[in-house]
Formats: sequence, C-alpha cells, structure tokens
Amino acid sequence: MLIEVRKILFPLEVLKQSFLNECKVNGIEVPNSQVQNIKINGEKSPKVIMQFMTANPDAPIDMPLSENFVLTSMILTCRDYLIPLPRLAEKTIQAHNDQLAMVISHKVTRK
Repeated sequence: MLIEVRKILFPLEVLKQSFLNECKVNGIEVPNSQVQNIKINGEKSPKVIMQFMTANPDAPIDMPLSENFVLTSMILTCRDYLIPLPRLAEKTIQAHNDQLAMVISHKVTRK
C-alpha cells in the first residue's frame, strides 16, 4: 500500500479571511475590530490564536482557535479554491515558517 502526503500552505491573509468566515457561518461573536495578527505557537499540532486590534497595540484581544475550527476553515477554503481533498484522508495542521499548512495523508490502494 502506498501513502500519498500533500501539504497546502495558507498565507496569513487567507487564514484571516477563512477564520472570520467560519466565525460568521457558525454565529461565533468576534470583537468589533480588525484582525491584528494570527499567532501560531509550536510546529506540530500548533496552537492558533487570532488577535484583534485594541487602542493599545501591545495588548490585542486574543481569541484561541481549536484545531477542529482551524481544520474546518482550511477545508472550506480549499473547497472555495476548488482544491480536491480526499474525504477519508487524515488532515492535520503544521506551522511552516510564517504560514500554516494543512497536511493531507491518504492511503492509496490498487484497484
């Protein structure tokens, strides 16, 4: 059996829009402010925090995002970009430089 592994890189600007769209669709309230930054802590299974601007740029409002939320946002973004994803593939997130990557692992069998 073969295993196919792909990595799709998401720039921060795409992530910001993706996360805000997912919040809107799910009725999750966000601060009435612009997104200042997306913090990514750790490499494998990173913790993702969306930061919103406040009057003090050194004290943004942090909104931690679950791995499930992040993956769902990324999958829906792939759908918007018409990027095919195997339904039964394992999907995880990884930090990649200043971006976030979705890693897709899929077992390939002979027909």
